Amino acid sequence: MPKTYNLEPVKQALTAAKQILILLAQNPDQDTAAAGLALYLSLGKQQLNASIGCSTPMTVGFNRLFAVDKIKS
Repeated sequence: MPKTYNLEPVKQALTAAKQILILLAQNPDQDTAAAGLALYLSLGKQQLNASIGCSTPMTVGFNRLFAVDKIKS
């Protein structure tokens, strides 16, 4: 039987937020960075004010990811 989740509180919190900060863990792999960027871009598409950051600089290995230049240190 598939699990169901009540996402309504999350939706309410996101729409009520003035600023959303997405932080990636130190030394993320490409999948982690891509997931964070996907969340960042989808929030932007919903007209929500989001920022994304990581304490580890994004190296040349991440240059294939769309919008990787949006990740701030």
